[in-house]
Amino acid sequence: MRLIGGIILAASLTGLLTGCEDDALHAYYRKRNPGRNVAVQRAAPAGDYGAPGETPPSEYLPDYLPDREAEWVTDAISWSRRNRDYAIVIDKKEYSLTVYKDGQAIAEFPVELGSDPIDPKKRENDGRTPEGVYDKCWWNPQTKHYRSLLLNYPNAEDEADGRTGSDIAIHGDGHGLRGNAGGRNWTDGCVALSDEDIDRVYSLRDGAKRVGNGTPVVIVYGATGGTPVTSR
Repeated sequence: MRLIGGIILAASLTGLLTGCEDDALHAYYRKRNPGRNVAVQRAAPAGDYGAPGETPPSEYLPDYLPDREAEWVTDAISWSRRNRDYAIVIDKKEYSLTVYKDGQAIAEFPVELGSDPIDPKKRENDGRTPEGVYDKCWWNPQTKHYRSLLLNYPNAEDEADGRTGSDIAIHGDGHGLRGNAGGRNWTDGCVALSDEDIDRVYSLRDGAKRVGNGTPVVIVYGATGGTPVTSR
């Protein structure tokens, strides 16, 4: 599902894409609108979109276009630099989790996501990994998925948008592979790392500073461009 070029577009037109019925449309919009979070009101029938420069019917236009993902990332990294502390940026498009310290990328790990890895979470049990800024997190050292860094989803903005769900976390028991490259997207909306990788994140500390207990976690789709982002 991560491939967003001609493969996904062709699949959308032939009905071969598996998973959420409107995944191809979301991926198409995200390709056409780089750096945007996109969710659509409903899926367009095959053949109603896809030609270069074509404008889909108004009822299929995105209803979630904050255009703020890059700003979220930059602000988190800047906070890390100013406070000489840790920040985490998760890019769903790249299936990556990057840890920053003092505004610099110090570690990157492959991740697996929810069963619908493209869309931002809207409701409980939709299989989607949320997108946003989660600035209150805490460790739960004993969960069914080894070890978890729990996130404050839904945050105030999620609640204002009517987004529901709970117990979203970065946790273990993953395969240590990217969800589109040997791994699989199997969570209910969480971000999965291998047990070894979650241990590495858990062990990061610099004096009194460590990952957890307030580390800002930013989840975006494509805003990093596949490379660590520098602070302003």
